Amino acid sequence: MYNNFFNFISNCKSNRINEANLPSFQFCTDSRNIIKNSWFIALKGANFDGHDFCQMAIDNGIKGLIINDNFDIQTLKNTNNLSIIQVQNTLKTYQEIANYYRKHLKNKTKFIAITGSNGKTTTKEILYLVLKQKYKTQCSLSNENNEIGVPKNILNINENTQIFIAECGMRGLNQIQELVEIIEPDYTAITNIGNSHIGILGSREKIAQAKSEIFRFAPADSLAFIPANEDLLEKWTNLENNNKKINIKYFDFSKVQNIEFKNNFLYFTYHNYQFSLASSNLTTIYNACLVIEIALELNLNYTEIQKGLAEYKPSSGRGALIELKSGVQIIDETYNASPDSVVALAKSLNYLGKNKQKVLILGEIAELGSSGEELLISMQADLLKNLDHIILIGKGNYNLAKNLDQKAHYFNEKKEALDFLKENNYLNENYLLGFKASRISKLEEMINDLQKILS
Repeated sequence: MYNNFFNFISNCKSNRINEANLPSFQFCTDSRNIIKNSWFIALKGANFDGHDFCQMAIDNGIKGLIINDNFDIQTLKNTNNLSIIQVQNTLKTYQEIANYYRKHLKNKTKFIAITGSNGKTTTKEILYLVLKQKYKTQCSLSNENNEIGVPKNILNINENTQIFIAECGMRGLNQIQELVEIIEPDYTAITNIGNSHIGILGSREKIAQAKSEIFRFAPADSLAFIPANEDLLEKWTNLENNNKKINIKYFDFSKVQNIEFKNNFLYFTYHNYQFSLASSNLTTIYNACLVIEIALELNLNYTEIQKGLAEYKPSSGRGALIELKSGVQIIDETYNASPDSVVALAKSLNYLGKNKQKVLILGEIAELGSSGEELLISMQADLLKNLDHIILIGKGNYNLAKNLDQKAHYFNEKKEALDFLKENNYLNENYLLGFKASRISKLEEMINDLQKILS
């Protein structure tokens, strides 16, 4: 591998390769977590500069440095035995190295890239559990789904891996394109087109355009999995079919039948087969439909798929069902929020809590931009229809609270809302509570406090 790698880096401004003491083909970007005898790539971001930590990386045992060409090497000590490469842009080089390694794996590993307004991480996690029933599978870690996280995860792929699943995040146009050009996916998938990040992009049409980059810039022979009846994607599928051959396969949530919730499991029928998975959120079934379609394309049978679904457990903040000693049940969706996902949680609460008082505790929703008030108003009918009580926290929810009238209780701070739940006896077996908010609200702190109080 190194022979081709040196051909690749020969275009860099200056190289000093210590061929007698080569670094391993491993790359670190955090000087606190150095792999000895590896390369350290000094990335520069808005709030950090990896060049400030080159000496620490050297002291911690790296053997190679990849640094910007305007950095003064003379400021470093103990560099005699190091390989040093200077480049114009270390982030771009990091991405090019990841793509170089991806090409090296081309005949060994199939790459799947997933994006969408909601459910990216959940879909990725479920798909990993399913595909590993048949293949040696890896997936991107946590939510490392940006221009730094994607190359990091590609460079950590084991050479024996048969399938790699990459999650692709987005904060604007052209960002998914950047990731796709690194990944060169064989398969792409869009979970849905919602209104997350609408404050940045301005409209669902622009969101669809940004998400469609995942198949528009994928290789011509790739296969895209797209939600059925999503009109906003039709323009982009037609455009690409005119420009190059792309293959489209649709997954259709409307074909799901016989949904039932019992013993903390959702049961449903899809393709005339009954599946089940541990979840308290109906949208997880939607994510599972996408997973099932990809798995069938990769020649898994229904038994293998169900075996993978059975291993899924919702992670903290992403739909985990918690039952406290007092008997109250909590659905924890504190990781993030959009108007679409808030409505989805309200519908789940209504479905799952048939004999309970259904309560939504809603913190502020970020990144709504100028459309914020309109989007909040669009939720009102669904919230009133599906919920018994709505606890609203934060200034961004003040007008929504007024419009929801008698069902709503508004508080400026989390502590006030927590006191209200305690004082009004909402914390017993007759109540099902759903917690939802964007990260800025840190609403998980309320759940942590409840667990301490009721432990």
